[in-house]
Amino acid sequence: MIKKFILLLILTTSCKSQNVTLNNNNNNNGDTVIWSVIFGDRFKESYADLLLNEQEIIKNVYLNSDESDGVTNVWVKILQEKENYYISTSQDKTFKAIDLKIDEIALNVIYKGIDEKFRFKKENGRFLVISDDGEGKIIILQSKKQPIFD
Repeated sequence: MIKKFILLLILTTSCKSQNVTLNNNNNNNGDTVIWSVIFGDRFKESYADLLLNEQEIIKNVYLNSDESDGVTNVWVKILQEKENYYISTSQDKTFKAIDLKIDEIALNVIYKGIDEKFRFKKENGRFLVISDDGEGKIIILQSKKQPIFD
């Protein structure tokens, strides 16, 4: 079971796709993406909340992974424009100013009634993919390279 899980994690991070383009280094406005979070695979008609550094970012979002590429349409981007930081989500596509220490973030994912806490350092990569492990628990993969999905 663990070998299958590890293989699935490797495949998830190495797949290619044309669908996920929101994590480019620069967006259309010239802003730099500092952190990118995508809800990925194995979500089936579920709901979740996402908190960034104890601040609610997404509330009760519907998660259903696409059968063709395995990814939901739920994402979060943190962008930098000069010294200012902004956050945009798939729920609210406007850019909201945030006060953020960008080198390290804490994410809380509340999924199936369980609040799981994760910490990430930017030096390990700015791309985060949140997935269901197949048994109803959250896993988050961190990558220095933009994940692309088939």
